[in-house]
Amino acid sequence: MKQIRFLMEFYDFAGIPEAWKIPEYVSYNSQNSPFTNFESHIQNDVQDTGFGSRLFFWHHGFLIGRLTEWTYRIVFNLDQYPETYFLKFPNTYFIPKEKFLTGIAHFTHVSDDMFQKILRREFNPDVLDDYLFVNSAPKGANMYAYGKNPLSLITLHYDGLRDDLERLCKQYVGVHLRRYYGIKYTDEDIRHLPSSYQKDYKSVAWRSNSDTWKYLPDDAYLKQMQNYSHDTMFYVSTDLPDKYYLKYWKSILPGRVVTRRDIKDQIEKIFVKYYGDEILKKPKKYKMLYQMIDWFVLLYCREILILRPTTAPAISAFSDTALKIGTASANIVTV
Repeated sequence: MKQIRFLMEFYDFAGIPEAWKIPEYVSYNSQNSPFTNFESHIQNDVQDTGFGSRLFFWHHGFLIGRLTEWTYRIVFNLDQYPETYFLKFPNTYFIPKEKFLTGIAHFTHVSDDMFQKILRREFNPDVLDDYLFVNSAPKGANMYAYGKNPLSLITLHYDGLRDDLERLCKQYVGVHLRRYYGIKYTDEDIRHLPSSYQKDYKSVAWRSNSDTWKYLPDDAYLKQMQNYSHDTMFYVSTDLPDKYYLKYWKSILPGRVVTRRDIKDQIEKIFVKYYGDEILKKPKKYKMLYQMIDWFVLLYCREILILRPTTAPAISAFSDTALKIGTASANIVTV
């Protein structure tokens, strides 16, 4: 059967044929997969794994399959999508990296221009080769609004798991605090932190030079949260370490702010019901589960409170994918 293989790349290498032959090449999953940089199953920090961006990349691969009337087998690198352990992706094949790259040199590389033409349906399927390789994609998932959004077709492997997660998460309004990696911040933005924390923040948080995602202060979030009823419980989804915000937030909304640590035991109990004890005993699987708790809550919470900077063209991929796949409603506030 004809085949298209899709490989996600860092921006510096996207769209380049055989980019892995470049000496300074770094494969996307080597830094962004929850299967790497692993220290221990009790590690409590959460990495930015580019999960939302990876789901958007899959979205475009699915669209190509739809537009070519499924005459091609749509294939992705399993190493870049370990979350298939939890999620079902329709009409998609995932194969390990070694097998994925086997014979790839004989595939016809699809240029950025051709990829755009295919997505805009400005092509004749008869001129496409039988074996194609794609390693670039437009950003976001809203550029081609024909047909049912592919993200809405992604499901959990077990219906009962979805039901159990909904019962737990519906009590919360989710708050996506996007403030760590990839945010443009100034020294003034973090001056409220103790000097040692400021130093830590600067040494770890990658500072973006783009105006798209700006640092939004605590009070911008808390002001919106205080508009809800006094009995509303908030779940904060973030890769920002607790020391930079949590004590202050809990002082303003005492007894009403929870994070992944507060519900970790309940989440573990739910997943053991469907995956058995191995999900707790195998460090890589447990780390991935811990990484994804925030996203699972955003899928099935009552509502997601999202603060969008005026400079941002859309909400973050992490929140956007949760809204398209899960059942939560959205309260998007532009600030």
